[in-house]
Amino acid sequence: MKHKFTPRNWDRLLAEIEDRKIIPVIGSELLRIDLGQEPVLLQQHLAQELAVRLDVDQDALPNPFRLNDVVWSYLDQKGDPADIHYEIQDILKNRSWPVPDPLLKLAQIRHFNLYLYTTFDPLMKKALDDARFGSADQADSLAYSLNGKEVRDLSPDFDQHPRPMVYQIFGRASTQPDYAVTDDELLAFTHRLQTRDYRPQNLFDHIRSRNLLILGCSFPNWLARFFYCAAKGEATFSKGIRGLVADQETVSDSNLCQFLQRKQILVFPEPDAIQFVDELHQKWMARFGVEDTTIAKLEPFASEAIFLSYANEDREAVLNLKEKLEAAGLAVWYDQLRLESGDLYLNKIFTNIRKCSFFIPVISKHTTTIERRFFRLEWNKALEEAQYRSAEYPFIQPITIDDTSYDAPHIPEEFKNRHWQRFAGGIPDEAFLTLTVQRIKDLRRQRRETE
Repeated sequence: MKHKFTPRNWDRLLAEIEDRKIIPVIGSELLRIDLGQEPVLLQQHLAQELAVRLDVDQDALPNPFRLNDVVWSYLDQKGDPADIHYEIQDILKNRSWPVPDPLLKLAQIRHFNLYLYTTFDPLMKKALDDARFGSADQADSLAYSLNGKEVRDLSPDFDQHPRPMVYQIFGRASTQPDYAVTDDELLAFTHRLQTRDYRPQNLFDHIRSRNLLILGCSFPNWLARFFYCAAKGEATFSKGIRGLVADQETVSDSNLCQFLQRKQILVFPEPDAIQFVDELHQKWMARFGVEDTTIAKLEPFASEAIFLSYANEDREAVLNLKEKLEAAGLAVWYDQLRLESGDLYLNKIFTNIRKCSFFIPVISKHTTTIERRFFRLEWNKALEEAQYRSAEYPFIQPITIDDTSYDAPHIPEEFKNRHWQRFAGGIPDEAFLTLTVQRIKDLRRQRRETE
């Protein structure tokens, strides 16, 4: 039985998050990625890619099919098991995967310091690196091993750990078969996690004193019960273990819902974990906003940097643009948190606009709406700063990442009077990169000459 999620439920959850009594458990339903067409679940994309690489007959598979289906079909054909993990690792390694928005939103909730991650990809760590450290490799990660002799565990004093941690409880992708792809491997991992010699004791001690926020996992009934037993130990049988589940499968399984209700675990009534994360992030931001310490954690402003200003919905395209500019040797600054309630660090952002060499407003359909948006403050400040700059090197250089036209509404007239570069998906051409590098060199030379 599922219950309506009330304002009191939200208030209690936010209070427990503030007290750092909640551990998010993150599953594959949150990993919806945009590969240039319709958004697709990463696991679904991997299953399709793997089927092609292993030459598995897709017509003989269920519709839709999962990685589990592809693997067993391949093994039934007497395929080499070593091929499976090698190919999955190769698919993940040879592409720059966009970080799904739900992961970024969870990473921004700074009261979370430990993330249990149930998939084998690197995207949760990447989300933390992007959201809290500006793409630097600073978030910590551990992955449980099915075959290793040493147990990868938290430190005994993890409460004092200075950086966020991702713990991949079912392993991390590699060329070795040491991460869970099939249901059988999930069961093997869960069983090993309970064994005396291979149980990460510090991790489970930490879990037992907190509540689980299980998002987008859709564990089968048997695995859900097994997982709770492994995570909470004897508390599973002696008393309610508390927590919350939001995913597609649990809400439709009345027997599992009754089991969870007896354990005081709430089930979000909508079968959409992404919707839950959106609401949680919105409510957390409304209550806590940006902590003062966030100002110091903004990405440092490099000399002669290019300032990127954009709407939150365009973050993936902006990251593409940022990566290409940096690969060309250019310094780039952008607000990696992209928080709409940014008043606490507004002065720092305005200072960076005054200091930047060029200001690039990223124009798209998301910037043509009438809603109150933070990027408009940046745009207005840039227009003010442009009055002090030489016309020889245009300070404001608009880029559009879709088919937005010059006469689109709610775009400043001053922007419309400038030449727009149009780069689909935020991928600039070589001519633009070469010209921008040359402009930065010219500005640097002129500054030296006037010193």
